[in-house]
Amino acid sequence: MYGIKSEYYITPNISGSEFLENEVQKYCEYKPKSEREKYADVWMDPFTALNVKTMKLNAQAFGGRICTAAVNEWLRDKRNNLKLFFIKYQINNGHLIVVSKNEYYLEEIEYTIMNQGKGLLMAKMKGSKLALRPKVSREFWLNEFEMKYNKFAISQIDRFKLHINKWCNNVGVVNNGSLENFI
Repeated sequence: MYGIKSEYYITPNISGSEFLENEVQKYCEYKPKSEREKYADVWMDPFTALNVKTMKLNAQAFGGRICTAAVNEWLRDKRNNLKLFFIKYQINNGHLIVVSKNEYYLEEIEYTIMNQGKGLLMAKMKGSKLALRPKVSREFWLNEFEMKYNKFAISQIDRFKLHINKWCNNVGVVNNGSLENFI
């Protein structure tokens, strides 16, 4: 799948995840336009983004990062699709062994929204495995996203209100949400 072999020997100056992402890009004959492209490590065509996700088994934990919550805007166009290519591997002294390779559409992955920027989609895990579900429709996914994002945004607003009350003794909040300096 995407040219990923079962094992490699890599030099210590590159991480396993970076190496595997580069291998997929090489296989797809894809040259990134910037170091971190929005939504994708590889654009398969103008409407299909492939995001390479790696799980290093000898690391303490898989972070589960999928992508920015802003992907919902791009996915409102029904032609657009985000695929995630998960590669589980282990590495010892430069010997990288690929344990598994799986590809899923975003709509097949259970997720939550975490605090980073405008929000970060994080894959849910069941033990050390990705929490999956049968692929849901785009309409269902967008409705679910809106409910999850609303809950996330409200919790962030509440959290910041607590910080304002604790840390901003000389600033008050006016009813319309603007700040007023009392100094």
